[in-house]
Amino acid sequence: MLNKKFYVTTPIYYPNAAPHIWTAYSILITDVIARYKRLDWFRVKFSTWLDENGQKMTITAKEKWMEIMEFLDYIASEFLETWKWLDISYTDFIRTTEDRHRIFVQKVLQKTFESWDIYKWEYEWLYCIGCESFKKETDLTPDWLCPDHLKKPECIKENNYFFALSKYQKRLEEFYKINPNFTIPNHRFKEMQTFLNEWLEDFSISRENAKFWIPLPFDSNHMTYIWYDALFNYLTVCQTK
Repeated sequence: MLNKKFYVTTPIYYPNAAPHIWTAYSILITDVIARYKRLDWFRVKFSTWLDENGQKMTITAKEKWMEIMEFLDYIASEFLETWKWLDISYTDFIRTTEDRHRIFVQKVLQKTFESWDIYKWEYEWLYCIGCESFKKETDLTPDWLCPDHLKKPECIKENNYFFALSKYQKRLEEFYKINPNFTIPNHRFKEMQTFLNEWLEDFSISRENAKFWIPLPFDSNHMTYIWYDALFNYLTVCQTK
């Protein structure tokens, strides 16, 4: 009778610290949705996960005088204990350091590379460690600070791999025109349209000097940029269990 399927997931939890009130808030909302769908005879996949790759992880572990995996294992146990205490009915708890995620991400990277959607480029850019993201001048305050962390981004020069997102501009515009209800609620759809209207830019998918990330299958000297690998975790859980 449970032939209807429903997939729901929490946001990306960044485990540089123990869970707090806002992580609990988001997972409780997700739990309510999952339980409601089960009452309506849906077979529910309810995933929650930790985004453990990134420069901030290594910095935080070092500040606490811990090995990186020792620190991440400790934080993961804190999350699991909190979800147990809240009686969260998740069906999959996944960490981006797991082999199943690394294998899936490397398969995607290799296929993307073979499709000529990835190229190498040397560039100089502003990078905020707190956000784990690159910044434009227009993203900063008048004092050249990150508006979220109120710190000045680092200026880095690297020879990284980029994903050619701009080549899909027209295809995405056509897709959203044909499928206006693909993104809901409507104000989120309008945000996507605004994003497309500003013209898509190619973005970095690797870091040259990183150590604790997923290595690119076609160049082991480069590690997968955190936001590229993390978002695929939503799909990793659909490949297993």
